[in-house]
Parts: sequence; structure tokens; C-alpha cells
Amino acid sequence: MPLPPFADVVVYFLTKSLKGSGVSIQVEIDTEPKIPDEEPQKLSGRATGKLAGQILEGKGCGFVVPSPQLRQALLMECARRGYAIYAKAFDIIKLTSADISPSEIDPAIHFDDLLICEIKSTNRDLAPNWSGYFFSLSTAELLIAQSLQEKFRFVFVNTTTEAYLELGLIDIFARSRAIYPSWSVRFA
Repeated sequence: MPLPPFADVVVYFLTKSLKGSGVSIQVEIDTEPKIPDEEPQKLSGRATGKLAGQILEGKGCGFVVPSPQLRQALLMECARRGYAIYAKAFDIIKLTSADISPSEIDPAIHFDDLLICEIKSTNRDLAPNWSGYFFSLSTAELLIAQSLQEKFRFVFVNTTTEAYLELGLIDIFARSRAIYPSWSVRFA
């Protein structure tokens, strides 16, 4: 049976993302989208996302919600370095050096000490290892993650427990039980 059109994209993306990483994964590609049997969230995605950013900043782990000026400077620095990046496909940055104050961040100077992160937030009851968590990835997020590679992370935040999990794209694919045509992902 031939693969559906979206499967070619998934296979190509996985091949490009995992090339040279030494990671081998097997992914089940369903041809019929599945809808999770979960109750709707109490807050909208934007509301939990904003709260998640505040939670991460408050943890003192180097996360900073960028101001519009910092976001623009970061976009310009990424473009100068040849990275494909979309302004709306990241929510927060993380300082990897304790020597930089959030108020002193200059992407042209501190680029090597920054991680660009997308927040995925929820207020549902989840297992501590996030098993069974169902979420989607936009094409823009996937393209940025592929372009920036180790400079990009997805940060999963439970706004109820304030627990968070930071993963790179390869880590997400390694933990995925299934990938659905809409780029929705459920952890094993």
C-alpha cells in the first residue's frame, strides 16, 4: 500500500532531522487522524501558554520571555547567521550561562549562550513523565527546530503542578508513540 502524501513529508523530515545523530526510531504513521478521549482544557492554549511563561521565568532557571525589542534583535541575529526562524514559532528563550543578566541580553553578543524555546502547556492531570500527553507541532515550529537543531527546545509546562520538561526535536520523536497527519504527537 503506498504511503499517503503527508507520510512522505514525515519520512523526509525524520531522515533529515536524525541524519548523523546515531538515533534510530520507528514511527507508526496513522492514515486516519485520532481525536484524544480527553476533556477540554479549562483555560485556552493562549492563557495556559502565557501562564507557563510566567512559571518558567519564576523558576530562576534562566528562562526569559523576550520583550518585542529582544525578539526582533534575536530574529535579526538568526537571519544574519543563516537560520530560518519565524517570529511566532517561539515563546521564550533560555540563558545557558549564569553570567548574563536577563536585562543585558544582546543576541549579537550572547547568541551562543541562548536557547530558543517553544512552550507547550497544559493544565491537565498528567503522569510525572508526561506519558500520554497529546499535543501538536506547527510546521513553522518543526522548520525552526530543524534549522536551529541544538539551539531550539520545546518546553512542556504543566500549569497546575508547575512541572516542566525540556526536549529537543529528536527527543520528542524518540518518545513518540504515534505521529498523526496533523503533526499531533502523543508521548508513549
